[in-house]
Amino acid sequence: MYVPVLSGVRWRSVFATLVLGCLESVSQTRVFLTLGNMLIQETRLIGDALRSITALLPDSWNLDVDSQAPRQADAVINLTGPDGEGVSFLVEAKTSGAPTGRLLASLREQASATELPLLYVSDYIGPILREALAADAISFADATGWVRVTSGAPLILLTGQGA
Repeated sequence: MYVPVLSGVRWRSVFATLVLGCLESVSQTRVFLTLGNMLIQETRLIGDALRSITALLPDSWNLDVDSQAPRQADAVINLTGPDGEGVSFLVEAKTSGAPTGRLLASLREQASATELPLLYVSDYIGPILREALAADAISFADATGWVRVTSGAPLILLTGQGA
């Protein structure tokens, strides 16, 4: 099937017509599933990063995604040890490519606004950003296998080197 490539104002006009037309005649849930908005991409990022973490965990540890994530979070995960003691992380998912300074400022603000430790996940986290996140005690994981998850209670230091 041939789909013409649209650009500029015309593309925006077509997109607005599609979205506005759908909103008038279809439920928002249906629009979400049909248009495949950013949340699906974030879900993939989270899934890929959590696989990187899970691959490093001992068999006696569990990693669960909490279905009751607060509104400001992309997700909340629970990491539980064999004795039942665990820690929850607030997850922030972003694709790579954002300016490092702006991203760090946003993550620092988010980390200071919550009681849960922050876990930043992405498709790839470069060396400069990894160093800055570690210095700010922000845990991270990416789809290539770079992982640094830390917690003071229970004491956790989980690291993995990516591709």
